[in-house]
Amino acid sequence: MSKSENPNSITNNIEINKIHLALFVEKLKNNSFNDSVDGLISRLQSELEKKNAEFLNFLEEGNNANQGYYLDTNFLEDRLLALSEMKVVYAYKNFEINIKQLIGGAYGVDTKIFYEWKEITTFLKSKEIEYIHLKGYQEILDLRNVNNSIKHSTHGIDNKIKYILEFSKINQMRHFELSEFLDRIKDFPNKFLDDLSSKISDNLY
Repeated sequence: MSKSENPNSITNNIEINKIHLALFVEKLKNNSFNDSVDGLISRLQSELEKKNAEFLNFLEEGNNANQGYYLDTNFLEDRLLALSEMKVVYAYKNFEINIKQLIGGAYGVDTKIFYEWKEITTFLKSKEIEYIHLKGYQEILDLRNVNNSIKHSTHGIDNKIKYILEFSKINQMRHFELSEFLDRIKDFPNKFLDDLSSKISDNLY
């Protein structure tokens, strides 16, 4: 400590930094993107349910299936799938941005060095933070793998996500399973970040 440094000032700065770390996740809770997409998904689901109900009545009246029904329902299902995929990609990208900001801000490093997940985990290892034991690590890994599957493959279920519960018994990506997956893991990115911020605080102070 230099002669010009005030011990009380240093202590105050440490306490302020601790508070910032503790409140980091609290600032992330509002998500207008998901609110907007969920509203559209809800409307499309209602429209699809209406189409299905109309079609069942149509069949019960002794009519034959028509091509128009399949075109309408396929269109709605494709839109629902696209929106669910957008939510997955956004969820992982948002998590990436947040973890980079958390680590970069806490340690005073340029977030550009974290251009891949490997760089993030390597940095955490260098600080002796056992990230694989943080709350929600498996769910983050699952989200990352589903995100990569959506971005780099067709709608088929590849081997990297076959182990995930929601995709273990299907061959094609569908809105229903993606929606179930998102509902199950949606809280874990913030749980992981919250646990990580605590470990960073212990590591620094």
